Amino acid sequence: MIAKRIFSTMLSALVITCSISNYNTYEKTGTLAAEAEDTSLNTGTCGDSATYSFDDAGNLTISGNGAISDYVDGKTPFANSVPIKKVIIEEGITHIGNYAFSSCHDIQSIELPESLTGIGEYVFENCTSLTSIIIPDSVTSIGQYAFSGTAVKSVVIPESVVTLDTNSLFMVCKKLESVVLPQSVTSIYSNAFKECVMFKEVDIPDSVTAIQNDAFSGTTFTSLFIPSGVTMINGNALRGSKIDTIYGFKDSAAETFAKKNGLDFIESEERA
Repeated sequence: MIAKRIFSTMLSALVITCSISNYNTYEKTGTLAAEAEDTSLNTGTCGDSATYSFDDAGNLTISGNGAISDYVDGKTPFANSVPIKKVIIEEGITHIGNYAFSSCHDIQSIELPESLTGIGEYVFENCTSLTSIIIPDSVTSIGQYAFSGTAVKSVVIPESVVTLDTNSLFMVCKKLESVVLPQSVTSIYSNAFKECVMFKEVDIPDSVTAIQNDAFSGTTFTSLFIPSGVTMINGNALRGSKIDTIYGFKDSAAETFAKKNGLDFIESEERA
């Protein structure tokens, strides 16, 4: 009888010990899993041969080769991550896919590599803290809405860019003051500079033949030089803008547009 009680007591102690051991093992495993999960949020893939990593300072570094993937609106892995202050894209990356950084509101600056040849559609759309960007001479194409809703103050698009979709390219860039466009541009598409309320000047390249709907809608500068090569100007191109004077060539589309819309026309073969 005594032996049975001793055995029962030993068995109970063994069960309690095993339970505690299992609990500790669960707790430790759970903690490690959580830590592993947290770590996984700081690294990942963003292309067939491209990877990303965050650091504690808010820097996002993308390295590898080839293209950063296209994403569906709002599905980029960066938009809902830890706040990103700076993006560093290393040499080897050749293309930034659609929506890659869309709505990453905390990004303040971006470093682009000389290996980059393409910037997709909506890439920096609504990066509301982005104040500056330098586009390297290696870039040959830029998609629509690429910079819309950013806080950039000036942008130089290099002559290397041969494919530039100006549709809503800088729409609602309310800090934008100036833009340099390449000679490859043939059309200032709809909403290109819409609501750029700080915009002071734009030098329309001689290559441009058309200025589309609401291209300068809501801007506040007061005069615009339109080159002789422009043969089509949409009737709403300047809707809601402060432009009251058009400079241009005699008997040009610019003169016709100015007179039709009650604007002052000043004959000039030079940019004012």
